[in-house]
Amino acid sequence: MENTITIPLWGFIVLLIFAAVMVLDRLLMPSLRWVLQKRVKKVMDEVSSRLHIEIRPFQLTRRQGLIDQLVFDDQVIEAVKIFAAENDMPMAIAQEKAKSYASEIVPSFNAYIYFRFGYWLARKAARLI
Repeated sequence: MENTITIPLWGFIVLLIFAAVMVLDRLLMPSLRWVLQKRVKKVMDEVSSRLHIEIRPFQLTRRQGLIDQLVFDDQVIEAVKIFAAENDMPMAIAQEKAKSYASEIVPSFNAYIYFRFGYWLARKAARLI
């Protein structure tokens, strides 16, 4: 007696697409991210030298990293504990509230896009004038 499992063609196609996305996510995206980071650094160095401006390190840090730094800061954690105790709420809810506030105040600045697109736009406008 033969034990075989069959799936419909559409199910097989969905599995193939899912597998392809996972391969992209786990194998190709880290290397692509590394290549893009090298290009971003090159553009930032070029912009800094041409325009004589300083791009601060926090402007190059990922937004989620800045939010995490803020939420897990010792002073913020202490304030969250005090807030949770004063309002008689679980620490997890107070922590989520702090995270939502941090998301509001951390800027979503992408220096690469800002300077690459901004430089291109400014050059086109200057040539147009």
